[in-house]
Parts: sequence; structure tokens; C-alpha cells
Amino acid sequence: EADYLVAVLPSTPLTRGLLDGDALAACAGRKPALINVGRGDLMSEASILNALERGWLSHFVGDVYSPEPLPASSQLWKHPQVTITPHNSAVTQPEDVAAAFADNLARYETGGTGALRHVFQWEKGY
Repeated sequence: EADYLVAVLPSTPLTRGLLDGDALAACAGRKPALINVGRGDLMSEASILNALERGWLSHFVGDVYSPEPLPASSQLWKHPQVTITPHNSAVTQPEDVAAAFADNLARYETGGTGALRHVFQWEKGY
């Protein structure tokens, strides 16, 4: 029972296609807007269009697509219930990167690798 759903999932074997097919049918009663800023392969273009046409979603806002960039021939570009945004939801400033590195260096020097932040987890794929 939400007005908005925000997909922020990474692309892993467990999440690819997670919102494909009839996965969004459970939204039919409330008709939320779906915002995908995670990864484009969470759902196919066909599944997005299907969910909009069946009334499961009121709107789709996409920042990521599969394939990327979104082809000029995609039906999403012209659909009245779709908002296309450029893939820049995480603009990084050089000073932010330097501050994060300095923070992790200090953490490593005092607590080793277990104290680090923003560590990639290879087994999870993110």
C-alpha cells in the first residue's frame, strides 16, 4: 500500500528480472508510481509497458534501462506515463571521493580491513 515504489537494487543473479512478468500485478489496487534508480535489468521494457497498460502502475520514472543507453526506438520515450531521466542519480564530486578515501585510510590504519566503509562484496555482486 504505497504511492511510490523506488527500486534501488543492484544487478545480481538474484535480482535480474525480479520485476518482470506479472511481478507488479500486486500493485494493481493502489497503482503506485515506480522509480528505478537501481539497475536496468531488474525489469524489461515489455514488463514496464505491460504494468502501465494493465493499470498496475500509474507512472514509471526510469534512470536506468536494459540495454543502456535506452535505444531511440524504445516505446518508453513516447509513453505518456513514463518519465525518462539521464543516468546520473549519483553525481560524484572529486572532493567527496577524496574525503571518503581519507576516511577509509584512517579506518584502515586504526582497525584494519574490518573497519572499512563502502566495501564491495564479491559474493553478492555489489
